[in-house]
Amino acid sequence: MRRAPGFDSMSLILDSILPLFIIIACGWTAIRTRFLDVTVTRALVAYVFYVATPALLIRALAHTELPAAPPFALWLSYFLPAVTMLALGTIISRSLYSRPLPDAIVAGFASAFSNGVLIGAPVILGTYGEAAALPYFLIIALHSPLLFPLGTLAMEFSRGHAGGAGLALKEGLQQCLRNPIIVSLAVGLALNLSGMAPAGPPGRALELLAESAAPCALFATGAQLAQYHVARAVSESLCVTALKLIVMPLCVAFLGSRVFMLPPEWLAVACTVAALPSGVNAYLLGNRYHQGIEVATTSIVLSTLISVLTLPLWLWWFGRATA
Repeated sequence: MRRAPGFDSMSLILDSILPLFIIIACGWTAIRTRFLDVTVTRALVAYVFYVATPALLIRALAHTELPAAPPFALWLSYFLPAVTMLALGTIISRSLYSRPLPDAIVAGFASAFSNGVLIGAPVILGTYGEAAALPYFLIIALHSPLLFPLGTLAMEFSRGHAGGAGLALKEGLQQCLRNPIIVSLAVGLALNLSGMAPAGPPGRALELLAESAAPCALFATGAQLAQYHVARAVSESLCVTALKLIVMPLCVAFLGSRVFMLPPEWLAVACTVAALPSGVNAYLLGNRYHQGIEVATTSIVLSTLISVLTLPLWLWWFGRATA
């Protein structure tokens, strides 16, 4: 894995990260000024999720050297803090802000679920290079399949629908398995194991599609943010943002470095995924149950805005720690 920009200089980190947020700002401006219609957002997001990002994941994973054994240390380093943030965010929302339990669970979910694709792929692969693909993919492979069913199960129990929890969990798992990100990871893995990585014209076509993933994903993120509004739950959302952008990466850094002894490069990738802003799935969970929508949307907006400051600081710190 190449040294991340900024291992020696914060200015180099800013040169690497700020262009990404400028593209996000362009997407936001295009929608807010009505230069583009909001209907464009849905089409662009669909292209990113169903075409460009799968092409990126398939191409990278098809050429990646796989680990000899399941990376339980990486998974535990990341997902133990993620589940802890879900619980802690729920407790804080319930106790400090007197939220109904379903609303509090949405706040907890926003504290734990990273924007691992739309922002994560450009940040991580753009900063650390393609050598970061393996640890990044290993986290993303379990990200939605583990956390979204867990959030769904918690919502069912909180609403007194314990009898329907099994069905909800089954539906959640089925949705995750149909997720194009998960499918593309499976395809990339199959190509890797079979030694049939795309080459020649098909490989070049896949490469061109993959190259469109980062700018389109970032522009789509801005376009989505333009449709969210910072609602009343600002104080609560700031707590969620603090858990997501500060506490979670600290916990991952501690477990990864002190308990599970991850390789420095894998540790940097895991911590960077943890330091990403809240993902749109927090809104999807709240919207599905008509609970906690305000805190979900406000947390997504605030965490994305504040990550403009926190992500460069984390990358600088990770760079010093892994140098």
